[in-house]
Amino acid sequence: GGYAPQTAEAGAVTVTLTPRNLADSAAQTLDFDVALNTHSVDLSGDLAKLATLRAGSQQVAATTWAAPAGGGHHVAGLLSFPAVDAKGQPLLEGANTVVVSIRNLAGVPLRTFVWKLNQ
Repeated sequence: GGYAPQTAEAGAVTVTLTPRNLADSAAQTLDFDVALNTHSVDLSGDLAKLATLRAGSQQVAATTWAAPAGGGHHVAGLLSFPAVDAKGQPLLEGANTVVVSIRNLAGVPLRTFVWKLNQ
């Protein structure tokens, strides 16, 4: 049931996402542990404004980025997305993959993380 972490190194920032509850069909949100590491960039921004999640044909924006205030060079937090679409349908229902995209973080236009769902 667990999903492996994925890492994208680009620009001056290394981003690692670890799905926390993709296998939980009762979850209210889809949550990802995020680790951001850099030696040169301020990481104090709101990651939720940069992130989207796509499951099948549905795409949703992140709702919350819970991380310690102040940023710094090593930031860990929780990135959450709604588990249902605008009509209240479960996002993961019928989807084969989950794709998290982070745009324009530290000058990198797009970072993409893909997980195959256990059907």
